[in-house]
Amino acid sequence: VKLALLAVGCTAAIYLMLRKRDADPLWLLLGSFAAIVLLSPVIHPWYALWLLTLLAIAGRQRLWSIRTVVYATTFFVLIGLAEPLDMIPRIDADARIEVVVIGAALLGVAAILVSTELLVRRRSAGLALRTLSLRA
Repeated sequence: VKLALLAVGCTAAIYLMLRKRDADPLWLLLGSFAAIVLLSPVIHPWYALWLLTLLAIAGRQRLWSIRTVVYATTFFVLIGLAEPLDMIPRIDADARIEVVVIGAALLGVAAILVSTELLVRRRSAGLALRTLSLRA
């Protein structure tokens, strides 16, 4: 099953490279890498970060791409903050440390998500106004 899925991923990458030559090269790279990584038997977290980097570079003009990058990045930040809390023995002695760290992380993530949504909506409203003015 593992080899079959990897073969499907490689076939998808070959298809993208041979049949979609007119597309943006960054999107072809993103699609090929995503097909191979997502269909491989083992996915390490840094593979997702590479996909996010390619998505951020390739789709900086698309609003859904900006949202995807910001949401996934905040998810990885929360994972990165939560992991060390289990490894430090002195945190077990004082439970307030965990509450402060998790609370600060959630407040920061909420601020980032709200500001991103506001900026994306402002940008989409600006794009809509520009298309209306061009039609008139």
